[in-house]
Amino acid sequence: TNSLNLLARYSDGSVRDSLSLLDQAISMSSSGITEDTVKVMLGLSDKSVVWDLFDNIIKGDILSVMKLYNDLLDSGSDPILIIEELLEISHNVARAKAVPSLNTTQVMSEYESKRATNSAESVSIPAVARCWQLLLKGYEEMQKAFSVKEACEMILIRVTYAADLPDLKTL
Repeated sequence: TNSLNLLARYSDGSVRDSLSLLDQAISMSSSGITEDTVKVMLGLSDKSVVWDLFDNIIKGDILSVMKLYNDLLDSGSDPILIIEELLEISHNVARAKAVPSLNTTQVMSEYESKRATNSAESVSIPAVARCWQLLLKGYEEMQKAFSVKEACEMILIRVTYAADLPDLKTL
């Protein structure tokens, strides 16, 4: 069921695309379509690792950020999708920080809601907003980059080092 949900989500509502993705998944698996098969096929990463990546970016822990990024690449994750997932996470964390009482069960899983609440405890709105802006700018830069792997790495370095800068109010 999870594998079919992934295929449906990444087909963007197109029946033709969903059938094409389903055909690809069938051809990749001889014993049935699994969630792991679909994740590998789509270049998706382990969501918990991307959350760990986000938390280490916010902490400014560059060594952990680089290790987690390399782990994601080694597992077949697509650098562009990593940035997209980090953008989604920073949005969820900003929502959890800005409006802690907001019911998020409609827009994210229970796991993501808990992670967003936990991450929001250790970050300020200006820091998560800066993270969002740098990721978004980096995402645009990746579209023109000769190598998305290196471009993504540079974005992660830039965002991690900017994460612990004081905000204008503090200055």
